[in-house]
Amino acid sequence: DPAAEHGAGSFLILPHGEGTTLNQAANVQALLDVLPVGLALVDRDGRFLTVNQAFRHAAGIGEGVTPIYPGDLVAKEDKAIVADAIRRNARGPAMSGDLAVRLARQPDEPVALTIAGLRGLGDAVVLLLLKDNSEEAKLKRQVAQQTKMQMVGQLAGGVAHDFNNILTAIIGHCDLM
Repeated sequence: DPAAEHGAGSFLILPHGEGTTLNQAANVQALLDVLPVGLALVDRDGRFLTVNQAFRHAAGIGEGVTPIYPGDLVAKEDKAIVADAIRRNARGPAMSGDLAVRLARQPDEPVALTIAGLRGLGDAVVLLLLKDNSEEAKLKRQVAQQTKMQMVGQLAGGVAHDFNNILTAIIGHCDLM
């Protein structure tokens, strides 16, 4: 019961009956596009079947353009790793694993790509989850920079304090002379 305090909500996609006119593929795609996690389904040959909006955004794919293979999205050095992981998950037992890959549009920032083998979903045999870590990486860099600046400030304060102590001793001796 979604209205209850700790209730959960579910989407159910049910066939409408014989000779249904509902476009179930469009319904599934609409549900996938609502999700905040980047999802893509890949067939046995390693070709994209569907990609949701969050995946498009995280991978930097333009609207209306869908690459053929997941390897087309990653940097040249990571293509073989991604293709091998998809092949292994498509043919082997259902399992999942994370890869740190660099996208072709951002070769300096590694992203988390989860590859999971699926069973019983027709042509789709591999699920790809892509998380856009750009904001997280930006925040980590900011925290690291602030920490460095704080350390430099403490060091400068300590040096200034010690220098002030030496100057006080020198001024005191000058007054005595």
